[in-house]
Amino acid sequence: VGSVGSSGVALSLALTLALALAFLGRYFYDIEAQVTLCIDFVTVKLIQRSITDVTLSYN
Repeated sequence: VGSVGSSGVALSLALTLALALAFLGRYFYDIEAQVTLCIDFVTVKLIQRSITDVTLSYN
């Protein structure tokens, strides 16, 4: 049971490391896409905020 548990932990650690490396790789090699994502995120947040403001002003 102990060996199965430790191998499971090792597997999850390996997966986490692989995901982190993939994320970092995309981050460093895909700066333009990251900037676009950030701009999209900010735009969505601003739209949500303006919708909330309009809703509050109507209420």
